[in-house]
Amino acid sequence: MKKNHKHCPVCNSLNKKESNFDAVIKKSLENLEHKLDGVGRSKPRVRLYVGQLEKEKSDLVLRLKRVKLSINKIREMDHELVQYADLNIQRARVAGKVSLYIESVDWNKDTSN
Repeated sequence: MKKNHKHCPVCNSLNKKESNFDAVIKKSLENLEHKLDGVGRSKPRVRLYVGQLEKEKSDLVLRLKRVKLSINKIREMDHELVQYADLNIQRARVAGKVSLYIESVDWNKDTSN
């Protein structure tokens, strides 16, 4: 097929001078091919990096599970300590009431008839 340099290959409009469009397209295609080669060369490195990131993610997920388990154990212990403290408070109240009763009773009075 004979190239007609008087017509634009994109819009098919009439050009008065000869176009260098073919050279520009060829140069752009060569640049694109060069860039694609670079992408192809870096693809294994990107895959390796993604693999490392996925391993790091799984390690962090495992670590997060361990931390959550530790937190839950600490919360259980804290709950037990709160219950123990409440029990001690109740014991102290009872001991205080008993002590008050013992101190308020006059043991010298004979209440037997």
